[in-house]
Amino acid sequence: MRVDFEHDNMSEEEMIREIKLLNDKLLHAEQVKTDFLSNIKNEINNPMTSILGLLKMIITSPNDPEGNQKKARLIYNEVHNLNFQIRNVFIAAEIEAGNANLEVTQVNMHKLVSDIIHSFENQFEKKNISIDWKQGAHKIFASDKEMVHLIIANLLSNAIKFSHHDASILLELGVDDNGNLTILCQDFGVGIDEARLQEIFDRFKQLDSGTKKEFAGHGLGLSIVHSLVDLLDGELFIDSKVDVGTSFKVVIPPATLHESDMEFYGDDDAIFFDSDDSNEEVF
Repeated sequence: MRVDFEHDNMSEEEMIREIKLLNDKLLHAEQVKTDFLSNIKNEINNPMTSILGLLKMIITSPNDPEGNQKKARLIYNEVHNLNFQIRNVFIAAEIEAGNANLEVTQVNMHKLVSDIIHSFENQFEKKNISIDWKQGAHKIFASDKEMVHLIIANLLSNAIKFSHHDASILLELGVDDNGNLTILCQDFGVGIDEARLQEIFDRFKQLDSGTKKEFAGHGLGLSIVHSLVDLLDGELFIDSKVDVGTSFKVVIPPATLHESDMEFYGDDDAIFFDSDDSNEEVF
């Protein structure tokens, strides 16, 4: 069967070249998706294997309470890691399907960041990384808690991943003159070549590719950050230099809570409200 292409200015040879180019792109897309799924499998299997192995050791060593306590702590950390990976997969699927809807609540940013840092405690210890967290007193921000959580967690995970051993990470939260939440996450690790900066937001691509990766991960986290910042009508800035480090800055405008969810200090569009804790600052 012959397929006729109608194009005023394109010869048959040019059409064949275009079809070949399209076919090559489709094959490449399939390959990167296959690699992506393979990496996802590893990210889930690795902590699951560790959890099962540690549990078996605890069961077979009932008379070693001190050793079992250490193993239980390792299990706790692995569960946190597994939960983080699964949450990333779920939100990526929701974004892909167009089903990621905002649920605005009163987010206690101090507690949120404290919980995130605590969940990465084991990863900090593995590389002897210190974190410099700069934030004032307890603060409340009107936004989608899960989305803000995943933005910060993925930025921090990325910073840990690409930091050298015995390094430090800067995490700074604040509010600008327009009432926007600002998040700065800076590492002093390997950095990214300027020509490849945009590639890091491709959820099916990983810059450090190949069967042997110096830095673990599946290239999903930063694409999620990019998509969630868009959903929150925010902005994402990146500055990176090879062998110097990378900094990400996120600016998120406050969402508007319904009157039933807050006590207003001003007009109907106000974002400030009374906190349950009278000692907490609000922004």
